[in-house]
Amino acid sequence: MELLGWLLFGGLIGFWAASKKGFSPAGGALAGAALGPIGAWLLFLVSGLTPGDRKKKCVHCQTWIPVAATVCAQCKRDQPRVGVAAGA
Repeated sequence: MELLGWLLFGGLIGFWAASKKGFSPAGGALAGAALGPIGAWLLFLVSGLTPGDRKKKCVHCQTWIPVAATVCAQCKRDQPRVGVAAGA
């Protein structure tokens, strides 16, 4: 029973961390279940492994796109430019 709880808790942490960092939530849940809650937490705290440092979410469809992208590859909509005042 404790093992099942450990697997579920690890899977939930992996799912949450993967979705926050732009990875597959299902893959994160599997990694979390395999590594346990502590291993999953540590894996996603490492900044070199996360695409979130080089990607952003599209403001329209929430798909991960490169930071430098001006148009989303998924929904084909323009992205707001960072650092430009509104109405300028």
